[in-house]
Amino acid sequence: MNDRREVIEISERACELAGIYADRAIGESFEKFLSPEYVDMVTEYYCRRLLNDQQVPDFYKVMLRAKPGKGKIPCFVRSPAAYSDSKGNRYCVLQLCGTAPGNSGRRPTPPKPPLLH
Repeated sequence: MNDRREVIEISERACELAGIYADRAIGESFEKFLSPEYVDMVTEYYCRRLLNDQQVPDFYKVMLRAKPGKGKIPCFVRSPAAYSDSKGNRYCVLQLCGTAPGNSGRRPTPPKPPLLH
């Protein structure tokens, strides 16, 4: 995501989890894909991460919006770092790590880089 909280790149897995097509996600606010009760938390974490706040959890659970009539999708997010490009634009990685089927209480092992923006 860029510093305006817009999706600038999305993986096939993230599209699959969110039930969207990549071309429809690019340029959209990340808020469109989150269940409303998680928007404030993720926004706070995102802003703090852009400021290099090391106290932001890098792995947490959210609920994604599902297709109409499908409810919500529990999903784990990894947000390890913020980056700057050569023009000084700031970006933050929000990596969807997978769903939490059956609410087993076990969190999945975070995937290894490369990370997607």
